[in-house]
Amino acid sequence: MFIVTEVADATVDYDRKEKIPRYAGAGIPEAWLVDTANQVIEQYALPGKSRYQNVRILEWGDTPTAQAVKELQVAIKQVFGM
Repeated sequence: MFIVTEVADATVDYDRKEKIPRYAGAGIPEAWLVDTANQVIEQYALPGKSRYQNVRILEWGDTPTAQAVKELQVAIKQVFGM
């Protein structure tokens, strides 16, 4: 597995505090948390024992590139349908 994506609205805090650290501990190279309420993507990379070493908050106008899968690029406005 190269990348995990969580899409959350009401569960964003749980996903950030519980699920994302589990993915890091499992050695998943990258995780994205799509926060639909705030229309941002949190990009987590470089997993450690219980957290990711690299965290980026991507906002409107950004086009993130997955670090684990370089061919994966998604404009934030495409994710949120605007």
